[in-house]
Amino acid sequence: MKEQIVTRKDNTLGHPITLKIFVYIKSRDNESVGVREVMRAMNMSSSSTVSRHLDKLDEAGLILKLSSNRYELTDEGSSLKNLQVPIRFSVNLTKKRFITVMSYQITFLILMFLTAFILIWFDRLLSAIVGLVGVAIGLVMSIRYWRITKKQLSDYHKFWEE
Repeated sequence: MKEQIVTRKDNTLGHPITLKIFVYIKSRDNESVGVREVMRAMNMSSSSTVSRHLDKLDEAGLILKLSSNRYELTDEGSSLKNLQVPIRFSVNLTKKRFITVMSYQITFLILMFLTAFILIWFDRLLSAIVGLVGVAIGLVMSIRYWRITKKQLSDYHKFWEE
């Protein structure tokens, strides 16, 4: 049952601003929030944009609009734990297709390891050097993508760290 709820809400929470607003409201420990308060927390300048995103969450049944024009979490919104968070990746447009930069880097690493494997029969030292360079490049790329992902997720975490 939970999986159906999460899947049904993905369309609503797929927009990064809507998701950030929802995370902010969840971080408020069942306190109601107003449009202006959300505007300040999100560093937004348009109350109509915030209202539109709050209305989307209300239509999805995740929050409830009170008669005082404030919003609070519904039981469904409170219990929702499994979210699909949008993460951005760098892509290249090649022949009308998006190809992630990570795909190129993985291909490069595979070719390096194959080269190192083939070089074992000719020169073990050269093979070891190529392998170590491949491992170093892989480590640098992994750390780089970890930092990018961590930075993107920090937008969602900042409300719990206050």
